[in-house]
Amino acid sequence: MIAAYIFAAVTFVLVPRGREKLSRTRDLITHIGRSFDGLTRLYNLLILIGLATLSVALGVWAYQQPLSWHLTIGGADAPYVRNVNGRIIPIGTMRWLRGDSSISIPGVSASHPLTLSVHLSGQGRTDIPAGLVVSFTLSVDGRDYPPVALKPRYQWYTWRIEKDAISDGRLDLRFKVPAMFSGLLTSPYGMLADGLDLQPASASGAALPTDIELDWRNIVYLALIVWLVYSFFAPSGRRLLLACGLIVSLTTTVALAALLAYNRPVFVVYASSIFIGLFLIRLGWPILAAARGRGSRLGWLFVLTLAVGLLLAVPDFQAGDDVYKYLTTESILVRGTLQLPAPQTDPNTSIGVFSRYALGHSFALIPLASVGLLFEKILGAAGTIRYFFVLLFNPIVSAVTVALLFLCARRLYGSEKLASALSLVYFFATFALPYAIASWTEPLMGMLMLLTFYAMLRVFEPSNSDYARWLLLAGISLGCMTMTKEEYVLPALMFGLWWLARRAITVWNERQSWSKLLGRLIAEGVLLAIPVFSLYSIDLAYNYIRSGSIFSSGYQNILGFDKSVLGGWYGLLLSSGKGLLLFAPPVLLCAWAIKTFWLRYRWEAILIAALFVEALWFYGTYIYWEGGVSWGPRYLIPYLGLLIIFSGAALQSWADWQSWQRWGYGLLVGIGAWLALLGVLTNAGEDWNYGYNYVGETNWYTNAVFSPFASPAGHAWRLLERGYIQSQSMFQLSYYHFPASFDHIVPGLLLGLVGIAALRVTYQLRASPSNEERLAFSTAPTKFR
Repeated sequence: MIAAYIFAAVTFVLVPRGREKLSRTRDLITHIGRSFDGLTRLYNLLILIGLATLSVALGVWAYQQPLSWHLTIGGADAPYVRNVNGRIIPIGTMRWLRGDSSISIPGVSASHPLTLSVHLSGQGRTDIPAGLVVSFTLSVDGRDYPPVALKPRYQWYTWRIEKDAISDGRLDLRFKVPAMFSGLLTSPYGMLADGLDLQPASASGAALPTDIELDWRNIVYLALIVWLVYSFFAPSGRRLLLACGLIVSLTTTVALAALLAYNRPVFVVYASSIFIGLFLIRLGWPILAAARGRGSRLGWLFVLTLAVGLLLAVPDFQAGDDVYKYLTTESILVRGTLQLPAPQTDPNTSIGVFSRYALGHSFALIPLASVGLLFEKILGAAGTIRYFFVLLFNPIVSAVTVALLFLCARRLYGSEKLASALSLVYFFATFALPYAIASWTEPLMGMLMLLTFYAMLRVFEPSNSDYARWLLLAGISLGCMTMTKEEYVLPALMFGLWWLARRAITVWNERQSWSKLLGRLIAEGVLLAIPVFSLYSIDLAYNYIRSGSIFSSGYQNILGFDKSVLGGWYGLLLSSGKGLLLFAPPVLLCAWAIKTFWLRYRWEAILIAALFVEALWFYGTYIYWEGGVSWGPRYLIPYLGLLIIFSGAALQSWADWQSWQRWGYGLLVGIGAWLALLGVLTNAGEDWNYGYNYVGETNWYTNAVFSPFASPAGHAWRLLERGYIQSQSMFQLSYYHFPASFDHIVPGLLLGLVGIAALRVTYQLRASPSNEERLAFSTAPTKFR
């Protein structure tokens, strides 16, 4: 009760609404108080006491179970295994323990000694000279064991861990491996790790001790989580809801106690964050219930998608391409040059000390990298915090993309509810989500594509007094596209031609003379073209610096367009490994929307169709059309938002749909969400090497693209069955040398924010749209005139 009043008071102070809002704030405080007062009823108090007693009893029982735990390194090892002192974040989790690699396992009891076994191999290292013996040293809680020679083949290495080596319920291991440089990346000698076992150990013939040390913090977390679960049901006072709440709470108690007993490290890592998240949602629930559909739909959609992206952000770069882009950013900030730091040169081109990639992505990373450098100075940490902030780039960009999609859909269809639905489908039911948490460049291109599209919608808005400003913004966005990926000169050209044709017809209909028509088109065309040429000239100048020619692209040695266009189209649209329709099923609705969209928005239909056909033609003939080891058709990510907007024309008549049509579309959305979840939980990068090799698939790359039996979707499910789960950065902030408390607080805050934003968006979607919402943003059908 007291916490509720404090929360409401802090909210009122941080978000001042003026004297006229004071009465509403008092009403909210009263509503919160009544909500929490429901927990003080006698029957609820008795139930809470019973749940607490059961939780404590099961928690004590869980600590009586001796820890016997297997860790699949390279799979379900997050957030325990990290390579902590490399110059870059390692790529993939086919886990190389290298340099100075840390394995920090929480929830380990110091009641008895342990036997630690690790499955290691040095096989496959091409940078280790023949005949050289590599040794490694295990350090436990800062104490070194004697060095051990690394065998070429897989071997089990075993050590005895005494009780006094376990401090504060945490077993801190560190593998020290000799380091060297390779031609590609900072790549020290390493050990390919496959498994880690912890077993109770004792002297010969002696029994294990029975007095197990209890960590009451975890037992308290167990009870508090169960209390919070029940508190969502208790205030209603309805018998059915109380019964449901009791069943859910009891199930939660048993499940968490079992996790505490049989996989204590996982419980210790996540329990505190779950408690913080549930607590914040519980405090915010009464306010959300009172506010219902009020508030900005755009704002809460942005908060929801940003919080989800940040919570699930992947802690590693997904490919060497992303590493080079980041290294260019670091060189600009730290060394004041565009050259890569030696010896991390790019072996795929002849330009050596320069990255082969354009500068747009590297420039875009500068703000976040600068924040990371500032935090490193404040905290006195090593150069790892900057990586953390850089890897948050795509979650932020993807949330902005969702906001732009919402604005575009609202501008076209005049409905915030429809715009919200399309935004949620795009983010959660397509392959946009797996890319939102990774480090590829395509999400940035998708944001720029939608920004340009929205600016063009505003340019041709009836009676627009800000025509020049939006035209200039479109030019800047197109210029950023060409500066980021050189092939986007073609989409930029299509935007320009589309604007020219539409603007010429508009001006011609005003019955102006030829001289005035040409004068206006030239003046406005220059306004659009200046930022495009200015920003693209930066890329041309970079080409000249690297190779002495502005026409010498960094890709010139690996370009090729000899693929059959029909085969490329099949691969991009229908194949089991890269097909757009498989990894984004809601896009199928575009076929239904063609007639409606064409009749109402012909100019926009022409633009979207031209851009999409150009993408299919260009990438369909490209020799690397599949986009490497990635989830779904990576190169089509920038066009996915436009297709979802296009499909909205069919959803406008949702009220007239038959039940089978609604269920059919719901099935498409459900399949898309399930596939997106598979892409989030399993790393689509180097992990696939480990996964396919694990099951004996030798020609996995080709088969994964074209064979339904080797589809990445099915393979991801098999990885999950083996416990192979991708790690997320928000649950391992201490790896980046943030304070250890951040591992609990930051994920908890994000979990709470996700829950609050999801509830808010749900309330707003269920609210009836007002007349103002339906009319304020609608635009007249754009027919040829």
